[in-house]
Amino acid sequence: MDVNLVLGEVSSAEKIDPLLRGQIHAGFVNAATVPPQLAFLPMVEDEFLLYLPEDHPKAHCDAVELKQLEHERFVMFSRDVTPANYDNVIAIFSRADIHPRVAHAARQ
Repeated sequence: MDVNLVLGEVSSAEKIDPLLRGQIHAGFVNAATVPPQLAFLPMVEDEFLLYLPEDHPKAHCDAVELKQLEHERFVMFSRDVTPANYDNVIAIFSRADIHPRVAHAARQ
């Protein structure tokens, strides 16, 4: 049996329609809900990691409380492109009673 594998990168939201139309056969999707026409297998939960410049005061700490970063500016997921990722990160901030200052919204 021949297998043709084509890899491409698109956001989770951009994968749903091609999956429903049968244009792609599988994809990794980060979404709170899945259309009922699609079968899914839950994956291990992602860890969110904090990246800091090497000269940042917290850069060499073993752990940082999110509340310690409430006045920092963040690069965030763009909600237009990756609403599930954006909402997940905002939920984490909200639980810490933080309203993040967004310096830039990134596609991925």
